[in-house]
Amino acid sequence: MKLLFNWLKEFVAVTASPQDVRSRLSLAGIAIESVEDSPVGPILDADLTTNRGDCMSHYGIAREISALYRLPLKSLAPKLKESSAPSSGATLVEIECPDLCGRYAARVF
Repeated sequence: MKLLFNWLKEFVAVTASPQDVRSRLSLAGIAIESVEDSPVGPILDADLTTNRGDCMSHYGIAREISALYRLPLKSLAPKLKESSAPSSGATLVEIECPDLCGRYAARVF
């Protein structure tokens, strides 16, 4: 999984170098195969196993970095707007096999 180092820093204010973060994450059990330079900044290439679903996102890896460096983790606080428009026009759900799917629920964000 490719991780932009600068995106990780949006969630946790780590001042360590990407190589130091790579080393610490690898010692903690999250294998970082390489650190590549790119036009958008360093990219960490993580080799994650399927049992670490909690780390399969930038926020999950940032949580691990936060714990390793004992730094605060910025919380996710999306700003959702209320709308008076009916949600029925946003999508259409049709159950084609009611014997296999007795009920379907959805929510529009």
